[in-house]
Amino acid sequence: MRNIGPGIVASVVTVEAFKRAIHLTPDDIDDDVLIAAYLLAAQDLVETAIACPLAPRPFEFTAPACAWSAWWFPIRPVVSLVEMAVRDELGAWTVLDITAVFVAEMYDEPRLVVPEAIISDLRAATEVRVRATVGTDQCVRQAQQAIILTVKEWMDAGVSIDGAEPPKLTFGVQNLVRQVRYRRPFVIRGA
Repeated sequence: MRNIGPGIVASVVTVEAFKRAIHLTPDDIDDDVLIAAYLLAAQDLVETAIACPLAPRPFEFTAPACAWSAWWFPIRPVVSLVEMAVRDELGAWTVLDITAVFVAEMYDEPRLVVPEAIISDLRAATEVRVRATVGTDQCVRQAQQAIILTVKEWMDAGVSIDGAEPPKLTFGVQNLVRQVRYRRPFVIRGA
């Protein structure tokens, strides 16, 4: 899975909203650039932890091809399906007609459902590639709070966001994340 959209995403928590949340005065602008960098880094951390981009953007997913009729996305929500392609044994990609393909339960447990005609293409392929728009522009309240709490803790501790080891989620942030985290269903095929 990889984000194939533009490199910089807008922060879902503004510097002004952060300042209000931690009771900083709006006219104290000395740390605004640092706060903005912290907010973006914390958003990346929280989005990864909850498996839900907080703004719609294009993603590409690859999976081994086999005769499956449904495949669960590792993140949610899947707003739209853009493309599906299969790779043959020589490494060439063939784009499939996705008019009959659809995403079921887009917001809860997004699942790619393919018709029988495409299942035969999957049997003959070595890998499948799916491109879709994923994310929500309705920011989850717990995610916003997790971002604010993370940035406040980083600022209080003087944490560098460009260090070699990525910062960890603290106990309070983990509890907020746990409330909205998405986990792909574990599906076992019947015998």
